[in-house]
Amino acid sequence: MDLPLVINPDDYLETEFGREFTPERNRRAWQLAYARLRHVLAEAEAGAHVYVVMGVQGAGKSRWVSENLERLGRGAIVFDAALPVRRHREELLSIVREYAIPVTGILVSAPLELALARNAQRSADKRVPEEALKSVFNMLETPSEDEGFVWVQTIEQQAPLPTTLQTDRMTLVAPDVALAEKLADALNASYALHRQFLVWSKPHWTLEDAQESLQRAKKYFDEPAGEKRYFLLSRDDPQILVGCIGLLPLADEVHSFEVGYWGNQAHAGLGLMREALAALVSQLTGHTLRLTTSSANLSSQRLAEAAGFEWVETLEGARRCEYFGVRDTLVYRRVAR
Repeated sequence: MDLPLVINPDDYLETEFGREFTPERNRRAWQLAYARLRHVLAEAEAGAHVYVVMGVQGAGKSRWVSENLERLGRGAIVFDAALPVRRHREELLSIVREYAIPVTGILVSAPLELALARNAQRSADKRVPEEALKSVFNMLETPSEDEGFVWVQTIEQQAPLPTTLQTDRMTLVAPDVALAEKLADALNASYALHRQFLVWSKPHWTLEDAQESLQRAKKYFDEPAGEKRYFLLSRDDPQILVGCIGLLPLADEVHSFEVGYWGNQAHAGLGLMREALAALVSQLTGHTLRLTTSSANLSSQRLAEAAGFEWVETLEGARRCEYFGVRDTLVYRRVAR
């Protein structure tokens, strides 16, 4: 027997014309999948291990299986199906118990919006009706060891961050060296404001300085642990860069970012940063966000609160700058939604 092996009931719905679903064919597909599982378990060698990979359609179960099959090893037997609630898993686990083979539960979890988006990209014959997918999502029960699993792991799936985002008045774009002149102009116009709060500010940015900064930002944007910087361009005049928002992944918490931002002083007071931050935060479903600001920066505090952040902590005397001297750092947090 050639292992690792993957069993998916949907495979038994396939025909030469594509996947054909009817209630009768679906029942038969599950019967065939369970029969295949029994056959494989009966021939399994010592060291075999069953992995039940569960989750709503579109969560990324099959993708996770394909990416991890080699790591699971030659003795792996993978059963890939939605199995959203405990009662749906009982028959499968009962079969595995008959052969005394250990079984691990893998729940691949994704926000509903991501599952719906992925499902919509499938070919028509493989697409699940939207209401059916929502029904499965709403009934999901996290698997537990008392069902018979020796171990349960949840794999959180998140939508990739966009590289471009539109608001009413701005376009948010990923780093591009072509923005260097606009970036230098914005930073040079804003030194009087930035020097009050930003330790990296300096009186003059050359074109070369801006190019180097954007090259680093582009490199980091593509790295999993790198900061994702978005540059805000006016839609009325794309030659004007009105600010920047950065998202730095936090090492101590999964699916979380430290948020930072700066604005072009020439365009302050127009609500542009609030508009851009609200649009970007709306894309971060399932992420926890943290933001810190100086106790002297009242406009930044108001911006954080307007974007749904809540104050959680004050770090007394934690920051020093030439303009204000020693100040407290206020820590804000926006929990995953």
